[in-house]
Amino acid sequence: MEKEELLYQKIRDFLDCRMTPEDAAVFAAQIRADAQLMRVVDTVKLEMEMEKAIFDNALAEQMKEWDEQDFVPPGPSRPPSATKWYWLALLSVIAITLAVAMFFWMTPFTPAENATNDDKDKTNPPAEKTQPAGQDSDTLKQQDPSPPAKSRDQATAPSGARPPGTLIAGLLGQPVTGIGNVRGDASASPLAEGAESYKNGDFKIAFSQWQQVARENEDYRGYAQQCMVYAALQKALQTTKTAERNEWLDTAITLSGKVLNDPDNEQVIPATKWALLLAYFYRDGSNGKNFRQLLPEVAKQPGFEDRVEELKQGF
Repeated sequence: MEKEELLYQKIRDFLDCRMTPEDAAVFAAQIRADAQLMRVVDTVKLEMEMEKAIFDNALAEQMKEWDEQDFVPPGPSRPPSATKWYWLALLSVIAITLAVAMFFWMTPFTPAENATNDDKDKTNPPAEKTQPAGQDSDTLKQQDPSPPAKSRDQATAPSGARPPGTLIAGLLGQPVTGIGNVRGDASASPLAEGAESYKNGDFKIAFSQWQQVARENEDYRGYAQQCMVYAALQKALQTTKTAERNEWLDTAITLSGKVLNDPDNEQVIPATKWALLLAYFYRDGSNGKNFRQLLPEVAKQPGFEDRVEELKQGF
């Protein structure tokens, strides 16, 4: 029951926009990957709307009653009834209690199947699922309405060129994780767990593991954010859904900006610029303004000349 209550509060925080952008992006990805969790989110959203409607209607009726009670014919005035604030507080408690009760009554949700369960994510990551008809949630971005006749690679690759996704997957490489055994006051590198997940192709799990490092370990924050850029870009390459791919690309680009704006991250800046260049290429194509501006800068970085040349030949 405690896990269900925690999930309920987490969903309310998500719907009320009380999460950080990074937390909201990760939770949105979990919702898209789990149809059952999507239904729970829809149920909670409906309950919140019902809660607001019930409260608004009750408050309107009570206010009308108070106005009638407080009406005084012409003559000496008197203060409004002090009991009105008591009834207002009581109505609030009733509405909230009703919403929580409805959640546990209407939602047959099993915590062991929850996509937010860390142990399950590590052992059996949920497969990407297509959202069934009739289960759209306006808490997420709309799915691409066009028929999936062509993938992004098929639609954007010119004749004779390698598809962008295939080209990027072959060139991206690994993020910088081999930074020695210690950094700052840390006794061992906390990036290893995420690096293993990344190596195994579990990019969403790797993203979450590195995100936790970025939150909890200031010495490794820049390194972890750089790793998150790589994991987000890999997820963008992996998904077949346009809206989800764009979200992962936006996440990779935003995180890249955080890494590049911190001069303490000099050891991972070249790798971050390379990943950012590929993100621009995948999002905007070879003629994109940001891609064209960053390309010569990355080409001058030691160790990236050959990769940039291969990228040029690919398009």
